[in-house]
Amino acid sequence: MDEQLATYIENMEWQMGKLLDGIQELTDEQMTWTPPGINNSLSWLIGHFAGVLWECYGLASGATIPANLSEAGIPEGWLRNLTYDAGAPLPAVAGSERAAHLQEAWTTLKDYLVDHHPEWEAVRVVRPPSELKSMWWMLHHCLIDGGYHTGQASYLKMLLAARTRSGGSH
Repeated sequence: MDEQLATYIENMEWQMGKLLDGIQELTDEQMTWTPPGINNSLSWLIGHFAGVLWECYGLASGATIPANLSEAGIPEGWLRNLTYDAGAPLPAVAGSERAAHLQEAWTTLKDYLVDHHPEWEAVRVVRPPSELKSMWWMLHHCLIDGGYHTGQASYLKMLLAARTRSGGSH
């Protein structure tokens, strides 16, 4: 495998581990909880990251994405670049279902990248409004965006653990 691709996959695997650590056992209520002043719940953050991974797969492969990306927080300008199933059901909000949805998106993207390397490297992504970028640019953007949201999720998990220990409902 190409060293750059192997490094990318290694970094994404590490990030996925950080993001999903402790998520599988969380209830719907825990996954949708946010403290005052915080807009995005764990459920939204994981759903958004899954959507970004599906988006990367769709851009690289040209395949129709089996996900409703209009619900994933991806700007409309990006959605014009690919075909996705706007009628796809959203995964349940419990931690195990969100984790499975994210893992499916990552596995699909990773398998495509490995099986179709280097042909996808020639793909050019139209970054709104009309700037052309390489597929590597898109993959690195995905890694950076995921890192940002993984940090948010880690913070929410710490707040949720403190809330649970204190027995509070705030």
